Amino acid sequence: MEIHRMKPENPIIIVDEAEFDRIDSIAKLKEEEVEKLAEEMFLRHVKSSGISMRFRINGVEKVIRQQVITELNYDERGYPESVSEEVKHIIVDDITHYINKHFEHYKDDCKEVVEYEWSLYKSRHERRIKYWKFLFGITFFVLLVECTCRIIQ
Repeated sequence: MEIHRMKPENPIIIVDEAEFDRIDSIAKLKEEEVEKLAEEMFLRHVKSSGISMRFRINGVEKVIRQQVITELNYDERGYPESVSEEVKHIIVDDITHYINKHFEHYKDDCKEVVEYEWSLYKSRHERRIKYWKFLFGITFFVLLVECTCRIIQ
């Protein structure tokens, strides 16, 4: 790999074919591959420098790539939870809150659709009930007339 710069103030750099191919292959990488490569290089740098990374989810702290043995005190769920369990519960609570907030406007639409379907179902069955009541009334009246005619004879 040979890199030559003609003059210090000159931005032009002369490279050999192998270095040019390496630079060209990096330039043609997709954005996702670049992100992945950058993350790998960053994590390698962090690991070699001895920096401790932490992330925080709603006030719960957990060390990356390290087991946390301590148990927390009793939580609102009523029993002691390890940090990883609390992180799971908080993530689920966050997702539930996000879904409820994001789809809140659909509640009214769904309610209207359900009420419309229920009114159709209810009116159909009310018509059937009226029909059978009417049929029962006519049958009862005919039976009553027939019984009276037989008694009179």
